[in-house]
Amino acid sequence: MHILQKRAVRIIAGAPYSSHTRQIFQDLRVLKIDQINKSQICEFMFRFTNNLLPPAFKDYFLCVSDVHAHYTRARDDYRTGFARTNSRRFSIKCTGPAAWNSLSLDIRKLPNLYLFKTSLRKILLESQLV
Repeated sequence: MHILQKRAVRIIAGAPYSSHTRQIFQDLRVLKIDQINKSQICEFMFRFTNNLLPPAFKDYFLCVSDVHAHYTRARDDYRTGFARTNSRRFSIKCTGPAAWNSLSLDIRKLPNLYLFKTSLRKILLESQLV
């Protein structure tokens, strides 16, 4: 998928076959495949946190504060599950809390989905610059 995405970006930009794509992604303001994946995972977690998902997902994730009754610094974080296999490790159950916990509290506390998605996209595009 990465190779096909790079090929498509080169074609859109009219760049030669062997040119680097980092600058092209920045100029076109296009997210890479792994960034799109993280964006969708974080959107799912935002919906879960704000009760915007169907009731079947009500108890899908555990907060740190649900497990530890005492005050901890990470009380608003979600608890990541144990994964013995790669199929479990890459599931939403394990990647969701990790992606959500990596975001700053300012973004996690945004009031609506539109602001969250635009802020997350801005952050992901800025991370390409590094």
